[in-house]
Amino acid sequence: MEAFRHAARKALRELGAAAPPALGHIERANFDVRVGGESELVSLRAGQSGLVSSCSCGRAGCAHVQVALRFISGVAEPEVASVAAAGPTASEFRPSMSAPLRKADDGARAEPLARPALSEVLDDLVTAAVRTGITAENAVSVQETIDRLLHLAGTPLPLGVGRFVGRLRYALETADVDLSAEVLAAASALASDLCASEPSAEARARVIDWIGAPRGDEERVGRVSDRIFLEVAREWVHGTERAQIERRYLVDLGSGDVYREQRVRRARGASVGPCPRLIDVGLAEVDLGIAPRCIRLLQYTSSLRIERGHWDSLLAWTERDFGALVRSYREKAQVFFSLAEPFALVSPATMSRGSQLALVDAQGTTLLLDTNQDPGAYRRFEELTLDAVPVWVAGRLVDRNGHLMLVPLSTAILRGDKLCHERL
Repeated sequence: MEAFRHAARKALRELGAAAPPALGHIERANFDVRVGGESELVSLRAGQSGLVSSCSCGRAGCAHVQVALRFISGVAEPEVASVAAAGPTASEFRPSMSAPLRKADDGARAEPLARPALSEVLDDLVTAAVRTGITAENAVSVQETIDRLLHLAGTPLPLGVGRFVGRLRYALETADVDLSAEVLAAASALASDLCASEPSAEARARVIDWIGAPRGDEERVGRVSDRIFLEVAREWVHGTERAQIERRYLVDLGSGDVYREQRVRRARGASVGPCPRLIDVGLAEVDLGIAPRCIRLLQYTSSLRIERGHWDSLLAWTERDFGALVRSYREKAQVFFSLAEPFALVSPATMSRGSQLALVDAQGTTLLLDTNQDPGAYRRFEELTLDAVPVWVAGRLVDRNGHLMLVPLSTAILRGDKLCHERL
């Protein structure tokens, strides 16, 4: 504790000559606390009713919280033993019940995957698929190689690997030449990434998206704190089973950055609450992979009370230039291939109602809506927009026969003076 205070006083002295005293107060403090070899995240927040605490271990009044409280209060070391023995009293703090730690089943594991072996099986899979052709989805060599890949990836299966298998099977089943080429190109690139001695930033992002970021790797896992997110959409995408992976899309109202929570069906690991909702994030981990980056909410509160001001903040981050959207997608696809599944929040100027619905920007550039991924969602969107142009549409971008399309997941439509959100 004294070491921290000494360092803080030194930093203040260094700043004193260059900066005037800053006025303000501390509302929240986050700590990495280690007790008996166990490291946890503790958050302390000053509220009107006192100090609110939460710990990633999930236990109320735990030793980690006590260490943080002693640090804040300046309790001397001789007094520490008595505090630890007696435990905190109700007047000292109250544990927060709204911010538990929730660990995602995202493929993170203590032991790293065997990268050379994984690289080899990916090369074999690409070779087998090219030799048999995309119409031979049941070819023994392709299926056997997929089985080898799944066995090698282990349990829990990294969601990136599961998503790759799901997209490959879908491409083969539908004889989609373009998607097949993208998926196999992604596998080939990853095979090289896994063997690279000094991988590029793009290569590291590809690896993270496939097999996840190892716990404790500061270069691959970042942290965000004290943010307000608005969850605007959810969807289920194919993995090793159909509609196996749930994705939730969260928009940071302060920066416009989009993140995704994801989990396997029937597995725990995602935050609690319906969509749409407002999320006050005290602390979260972010994998430094491909956008939208995967996020795990460690300390948060959810609210269903979304004010018009929150929706207006969201609207400020929508994309209105569809030409720029196409260029951005093409750039990402050249680097990340089928691993790039960008999420877009767009605000159209009008709509085109030909054989296929399209959103149109102010320059007349069109963005087609995909009819294949979820025909029911497409028909519902068609009904909602019969008499109104949506304020914004949220969805995932896909490439179909050289045309960029949006898979609609949610939309907002102005009815009178009320903004109506609907998940599709």
